[in-house]
Parts: sequence; structure tokens; C-alpha cells
Amino acid sequence: MSVPIEDVLITKAVAKIVLKEARDQPLAIANVFSKLSDLGVNILMISQGNLRRGRADIGFVVNESQVFKILQVEEELKQLVDAKELVVDRKVALITFFGGKNIDKAHGVVAKIMDAFATVGVRTEMMAISGDAFSVIIREEMYDRAIEAIREELELEIE
Repeated sequence: MSVPIEDVLITKAVAKIVLKEARDQPLAIANVFSKLSDLGVNILMISQGNLRRGRADIGFVVNESQVFKILQVEEELKQLVDAKELVVDRKVALITFFGGKNIDKAHGVVAKIMDAFATVGVRTEMMAISGDAFSVIIREEMYDRAIEAIREELELEIE
């Protein structure tokens, strides 16, 4: 297979947190992540939605075991960015594809993965790529179809 994927890690015990309609100001956003860092919260993925009238949805993924820390400071986090609400979604899974060095420069990797997911009807909610990994967030109910796509379409073995 031409897709240079060496390993796949699937994490079901994660949660997606979204600060809805947050004020798009770099210092305010930095303060949110500083506060989370001070609490020992490890951010697995970050995404910022469309900017409209100086506001955007700021989403991030954490281990499910850390959600309680976030909920303890929910009001403070919302105030830091003047967010309308903080939404916690525990019905997601994180799938990370590892490809050694420079997966981000390997031609066609993302296209092949997305095509495999599309073949079985798996929609992604968030995506991120780094030098050695491509990660996606999917709905928990699409987990089995995602496994099928990884095994059948990408011809990868996973447990």
C-alpha cells in the first residue's frame, strides 16, 4: 500500500469541549489554555471555527478523566473569552494515524484516509496533522464503521 501509515491509535475515553461564540482575542484565548495548563489539563487537539463578527467557536479535545477539572472552572473559562456557553461532548473518539517522519509531507495520506472513511459513511468533526501523525475526531456511534474502513479500505491491522 502506498499510504505510509505505521500505526493507528484509537482513544475512546476522550471529550470534545467547545467554547461557543468566544471573543477572538489572542490574549484571552491564551489565558484559557494557561488556566487549563495550571489545572494539569492535557490538550490533545484544538480547532477554531469560522470567525464571525469577532467571535468563533473554540474546540479542544481532552482525556475524559480531565473533564471534571474543566467543569470546576467553567464560568471562569467562559468569562475569559466572553463565550456564550461551554459544551462538553463525551460521545466522541480520537483516531490517530502515525506515519513515521513527515506524514504531513507524504502525498495522498489524508486523501486516502478521508476516502476510506467516506466509503463507509464516517464523518469527521475535527482534524489535525503534525509531522508524524494525522488525527481525527469522530462520533462514538461511527466507531465500528471507522474500524471497518481502517481494516478494509486502508488494509491496516488494528486491535
